[in-house]
Amino acid sequence: MWDLGCGLGLDAIALAGAGLEVTALDRDPAVVAAARANLSGHPRARVVLADAGSVTPEPDDGVWFDPARRSPGLADVHGRTRRRSRLAELSPSWEHVQLVSRRAAAAGTKLSPGFPVSEVPDGVEAEWVSLDGDVLECALWWGGAAGTTGRSAVVGTSPGAGSSGDAAVRWHVVRPPEQDPGVLVDARSVGPFLAEPDRAVVAARLTGALAATVDGAELDTGVGYVTAGRVHPLPWARWYAVQDVLPLRARPVRAWLRARDAGRVTLKKRGVGVDPGAFRTELRLSGEGPEVVLVLTRVAGRPAVLAVEPVPVP
Repeated sequence: MWDLGCGLGLDAIALAGAGLEVTALDRDPAVVAAARANLSGHPRARVVLADAGSVTPEPDDGVWFDPARRSPGLADVHGRTRRRSRLAELSPSWEHVQLVSRRAAAAGTKLSPGFPVSEVPDGVEAEWVSLDGDVLECALWWGGAAGTTGRSAVVGTSPGAGSSGDAAVRWHVVRPPEQDPGVLVDARSVGPFLAEPDRAVVAARLTGALAATVDGAELDTGVGYVTAGRVHPLPWARWYAVQDVLPLRARPVRAWLRARDAGRVTLKKRGVGVDPGAFRTELRLSGEGPEVVLVLTRVAGRPAVLAVEPVPVP
């Protein structure tokens, strides 16, 4: 088993712990020294100073890629270097990762959570993974490592405050629906409830799975919000009661808020090119009084504001 781009060796530790013989590579001498120290208790693992892009495993090998996604050089105040966001900036290159992964008997690659759905290679399983609402990564699986081809969202939820200390994270897998319900075609059809899927579901473009599950419809193509007639308790969605649907203009929204003595707002935005800070300033709120949640988005092709209230779901 090859761990190409092993970093500090944490993935190699897990692979060795699973009983695999692991050869871990990294091109940074300091990182290699740290990885060797971390893996000192694992005799089935070895760490080599080498460029992951220079290695071509045999067809019967297993491969794990963790391409470098940070640029060397000047770091920020927290000691972190700049995060690379484009596939063209990966090291080893995206082309090399695909070439080796297709050749190997089984392969996996850890990528940025912003990995675009449009770049998923044919015949590959792609998983966007989140924990408690934060998207952590996108993992691609080739060959024998792929359970099924296509996209999925893997949503993890930690135990609540009242859970026992040994309670484990619960994982929920969301896959494409057999039939996508499509999007809302008439703004007057907005239901009494709005569902917001977990960010991993949005990243995997699986909002249609939520719409199919709750017998609803996405507000508009790609916005990631679903309208429904009733609340369906799901571990991978948040629910809101829709109070009103307004045009995306400051004046009518400001009038609506003042009529209800609202002094503060929480703004949620997706699918519209609006600066939330500028829009908040235009509302000219007092800062005193009830707080209202406003969703700035598109509804049936038109920019809109949904005034909503969170719905507690057991």
